[in-house]
Amino acid sequence: MKKIKKFRLVLFSLILILCLISAFLIFKVPDLSVEKITNISQTLTIFDKNNEVCAKINSGENRQNVNFEEIPKHTVNALIATEDIRFYQHNGIDIKRIIGAILADIKAGDFKEGASTITQQLIKNSHLSNEKTIMRKINEAILALQLERKYDKNEILEMYLNFVYFGRGAYGIQAAAKAYFGIDAKDLSCPQSAVLIGILKAPNKYAPHINMEKCISRRNTVLSQMHKYGFISQSEFEQYKNEKITVVEQEKIGDYGYFTDYVLEEGASVLGISVSDFMGSGYKVYTTLDSYLQTELQNIYDDENNFPNKDVQSASVVIDNNSGGISAMIGGREHQGMRLFNRATANRQPGSCIKPVLVYAPAFEKGTITSATILDDYRKDFNGYRPTNYKDVYYGKVTVRDALKLSLNIPAVDLLDKTGVEYSKQFAKNAGIEFDDSDLNLAISLGGMKYGTSVLKLAGAYRCFAMNGKYVEPWCIEKITDYDGNILYQHQTQEKHVFKDSTAFIITDILCEVSKQTNNPLNKLKYPVACKTGTVAYTQGNSDALSTAYTKNHTVSVWMGYDKTDSENHLDSSVTGSSYPSQIVYYIFNKIVNKYQYESFIMPESVVYKEIDAYSLKKENKIYLATEYTPKNNIIKEYFDIDNCPKYSSDYWESPQKIDKIYAQLNELRHMEISFNAKQNFVDYIIYKNNTKVAVLWGNKGEKLIYTDKEYNQDDSYYIVPVHKIINVNGSGLQGEKSKEIKLN
Repeated sequence: MKKIKKFRLVLFSLILILCLISAFLIFKVPDLSVEKITNISQTLTIFDKNNEVCAKINSGENRQNVNFEEIPKHTVNALIATEDIRFYQHNGIDIKRIIGAILADIKAGDFKEGASTITQQLIKNSHLSNEKTIMRKINEAILALQLERKYDKNEILEMYLNFVYFGRGAYGIQAAAKAYFGIDAKDLSCPQSAVLIGILKAPNKYAPHINMEKCISRRNTVLSQMHKYGFISQSEFEQYKNEKITVVEQEKIGDYGYFTDYVLEEGASVLGISVSDFMGSGYKVYTTLDSYLQTELQNIYDDENNFPNKDVQSASVVIDNNSGGISAMIGGREHQGMRLFNRATANRQPGSCIKPVLVYAPAFEKGTITSATILDDYRKDFNGYRPTNYKDVYYGKVTVRDALKLSLNIPAVDLLDKTGVEYSKQFAKNAGIEFDDSDLNLAISLGGMKYGTSVLKLAGAYRCFAMNGKYVEPWCIEKITDYDGNILYQHQTQEKHVFKDSTAFIITDILCEVSKQTNNPLNKLKYPVACKTGTVAYTQGNSDALSTAYTKNHTVSVWMGYDKTDSENHLDSSVTGSSYPSQIVYYIFNKIVNKYQYESFIMPESVVYKEIDAYSLKKENKIYLATEYTPKNNIIKEYFDIDNCPKYSSDYWESPQKIDKIYAQLNELRHMEISFNAKQNFVDYIIYKNNTKVAVLWGNKGEKLIYTDKEYNQDDSYYIVPVHKIINVNGSGLQGEKSKEIKLN
């Protein structure tokens, strides 16, 4: 295989050289269009769900061309030292560099080394695609040679530095200098120039506002190259590499927002092009954006009272449940600029927010539980894993409803253990939650995943419950057209059934109780909202706090925390999912209902509503239907899947049944012995002799009861009256029908 790769590389090199020679000999070269470099104002237009323009990108407002004379010498030197040290010696292609790259590739057995000059890079970005083909490389080389025949070196450098993208919405060196340092390009220092030239390799990776550590490392690499080629001295190198990078707040020339950033990433992905190419394509993008909700969500984030301090970060997603489209998105509290770090798509530990999707829904699906099933809530050891409840509080025996409502940890771990990790994970995967191969232990029931998940994925998963168990991957682009209206991409919804509608409805009903808890801001709402919160503990305080909630029409998920949690940057122990994150959820649902009519959750036909006996549930951990005699304070009303609901009534609250089989005999002492079997629990059996009460017997159902009368006379007669111990009617125990009279002749 390696010999084949080396042969291809050699063949590629020979073909390239022969083609170049042939092209020059017969003067057949591709057309060079300098306007593609100097006239590139093609605006990408983004529309919201109402087809209103919500953003125009790369329309020229973020690009300011400058003359070569205005660009500092050290900026040019930084570019040349890093990208093309023989720029002033070659004629557009660097033969020496090409040969060196080919030899390195042959040695490696793969295409690893690049050999593009600055001129070639400019041609590729302005005229050609990024595909790695021989023809593209040939065209790139020929056009580079042609460009250098028409323009001198400094003009080409001017074109290049005015053309390239530096991140943070800045095209060209002038916009970049303004965006990062708040100065003109002519005033850039040598270290600042090294920062900007370093960013060019990968703006979304090396920009200082995204990753300062990587930015410093990349800047120092550029400075090292400048020192290597004699552009700066050793002392300058030592001075510059230790200089602090100070980035200014971005000039507020337009708030594109995190939703727009996400659209750019998704649009480029579905079209198979780079984000930079997409931004300058001139296409029209029709999205799911709800401009009203995006604005209101941003207003909520602009209010510092919704956060514990100015440094804490947060992210939010709002999904339109009817379509599965993203209505609004916030990826951080700094929302100016473009292509910032989007925390809405970043993975964090979900805490207890994972329980409904990973633990309870699969257990309902498997038939392991109903909402009234009793679970254990006390300290347990699961093969060495010893989880604890919040604040180390335990309730002993609890129903599934209470376990989920109170977010108890022990029942969740126990239930996942019984249902099966792999079985449960598959359901969560089908709802859009991803797992690492190492996520195999019971800790995942409490959100202990290797990489965690994002609020975007959580919102998509919770939407399943609002939509009767149906999942649609969250999306944001309806269609993309070119300037002439030709459709380049059209969204096709792919829906799959993850949970039964009964599972979705019952879990929704339980989660509606979470929002009614006194410590949750959602309890101020006048309509039902299903909610689940999550809090991830840290050695000091908490690391993550989440709240995910939904109505029939919208799902909202909010995360709060720090990008990097450490001893100095962590949430206070008072900041939980029920605090600030739920407060943000509360405010956005207020805005949603102010504009859109609230719709109630509808019980599907697969669900039945039953009254069950709390007494037998508590005493025997069994689910029985209540009867007409069950006291109101012992009745629980509960939803059940129609195929997994209780079918038998509790015998605690049934009318006492008549004793119809009675055995009477004289023993060896000539004493009367009356025996019969108890028909029910909680029933007293009163023995009457000659219409006078003489004894009371009781026992468990089926137990043999015996009464012995030592004062028996031949004319005596007996009968039995069953009386319920607990059921009272008009102040007396409920009596059943008396038995027939028994008399020995």
